[in-house]
Amino acid sequence: MPVRFRADNDFNRDIVRGLLRRRREIDFEAGQLHGLTDRAVLELAAREDRLLVTHDIATIPSLYASLRGEVELPGVILVPQTFPLRRTIERLDLFWQQFEAEDWKNRLCYLPSMGDFIL
Repeated sequence: MPVRFRADNDFNRDIVRGLLRRRREIDFEAGQLHGLTDRAVLELAAREDRLLVTHDIATIPSLYASLRGEVELPGVILVPQTFPLRRTIERLDLFWQQFEAEDWKNRLCYLPSMGDFIL
């Protein structure tokens, strides 16, 4: 199954719009998640079988590490807010083209490196 994305609350919606303009067939859920904790957002993405895309590089990695082994986690792509918009769109498009959803369960990836970090 192709990768499906989920944006968390603070993710730049211009990135979502740009990616969807580029590839209309991408499934990217970007509805607001007001009042949900980071853990609840991770659990929601896992239930929806979506790759979580977030700018929250301060708290998500440590939470992710603490939950590993306790629950199945979605893949997470961590994007610094300073990473250029166009390059973020290109990288997310590449994820969509190259990977299946199963490839990213229980994995974190930091842009710009696209390095896969297993905690």
